[in-house]
Order: sequence, then structure tokens, then C-alpha cells
Amino acid sequence: MSRHLLLDRPDRHVVLGFDQQLQSFFGQVFRGPASGPVGNACGGWPTRSGLGGRRPVASSAQKANDLSELSEWAKAQIPDEFATEPQAAYYLGLLIGLLSLECNSGEDAPKVPLPACLRGPRA
Repeated sequence: MSRHLLLDRPDRHVVLGFDQQLQSFFGQVFRGPASGPVGNACGGWPTRSGLGGRRPVASSAQKANDLSELSEWAKAQIPDEFATEPQAAYYLGLLIGLLSLECNSGEDAPKVPLPACLRGPRA
């Protein structure tokens, strides 16, 4: 199961991923920074926990639809960053591309560095 960090703030962090076993995409929001103790998700996509409840990706059309929905959910989790930081949109696009690659290849993609605009305290 891949987990790619989209946002890492002192009050919360957001991850996007692809579960190879379930063949489905997910998004999760956690309280606190990513470096803190791992707790239960306080929000997610496609379910509140972010896991389960979604049928496996079985076609290119389903994959495109799921990635579009996940992308819209992700944008809603970081609206301030999307309004003020062009690099946030670029980075989300990069993560969506990696998740698509993982779905196609059956292997987790390498981690990519989180841009400064999406980590640390919000200025």
C-alpha cells in the first residue's frame, strides 16, 4: 500500500495512496504532523477512514473517474494552499500521476519530496 504525503502541518497531515491488494485509491486526513504518532484518520476518501468501501479499479474509465474524485477531495483538504501556492497544484498533479502509475504497474512508486509550501507552519 502506497502512502504519499500531500500536506504536513503541525495541526494535520493529508496522505493519498493506492492499495495494491484492494486495487483502490484512498485519501486520509490525520490530526498532527506526519512525524507524530500515527492515529486514526479524522477524515478520508472514499470513506470517512479513507479505506475500504470502494470497488476495485477494473477499467481505464474507472481509474480516471476515481483519480478525478480523489483529486477534487484532496483540493478541498488544502483550499488555502491551492488559492495561494501554484506549486501545490503541480505537486498534486504529480501525486495523481504516481498513483496512476502504481495502479498500472502493480508496484509502489518512489516517494517525492514535499514542497515547502505544503509543510511546516502556515505563514
